Amino acid sequence: MTTAQLTPADEIRAAADMLRNALYPGAFSADRTVAALVRAHDPIATWLERHAGITAEVQEQLGDGFTEDGLDQDTREALAIARAMNAEDQ
Repeated sequence: MTTAQLTPADEIRAAADMLRNALYPGAFSADRTVAALVRAHDPIATWLERHAGITAEVQEQLGDGFTEDGLDQDTREALAIARAMNAEDQ
């Protein structure tokens, strides 16, 4: 399934899964910034999962009338981050 076929909630979940399942060999010794980002992967994944749940609820409530404008600002930002993470070679 390509990202274009995913619902917004699924896009956010995919990004959270990417963080939770990623392997980071050598990252802790690569650079302080990279190491900090690696340490933050779990809290970021948790934040994304929370916004995936919010998005799923809004999608369910609005049904066919769902648009991203129905999401609050924080959730739209989570979706933007997820889309950037899920983007294939840009």
